[in-house]
Amino acid sequence: MTNRRDKVKRILELARNSGIVSSGEMRSHGIHHEYLRQLYAEGKLVLVGRGRYMLPDAEVTAHYGLAQAGKAVPKGVICLLSALRFHEIGADCFKYRNKIGLDVEIEALREVIRERKCTTDELWQYAKICRMTKTMRPYMEAIV
Repeated sequence: MTNRRDKVKRILELARNSGIVSSGEMRSHGIHHEYLRQLYAEGKLVLVGRGRYMLPDAEVTAHYGLAQAGKAVPKGVICLLSALRFHEIGADCFKYRNKIGLDVEIEALREVIRERKCTTDELWQYAKICRMTKTMRPYMEAIV
């Protein structure tokens, strides 16, 4: 990419595809971060956080906060309640029960069974893998 038009086109294409673009991401594509600032000044991008931009007409979804966090910390890990909501599951609740609380883990177990995300046999298999069978047994017996 040698001229400005090609770089601007690439930035806008990346913003359309991924929702949020970062200055670090531009560096990895060989584009100077100054192009982001210029597009922001022209109104073609909006600033959503330090070094992070998106299209002004981009749809903000329920996972917008996770997308921002992912761009801010590219090798970060989304865990516990955020991961449960994103994946719509509850398998790790019992392992981290002291951090998230008993009410959250029981609700996650009910939701998994109610929405038939997995069978009780599969759930029990995951409990064995995570070494949580003794912990989960009373709750599974009460709910199932």
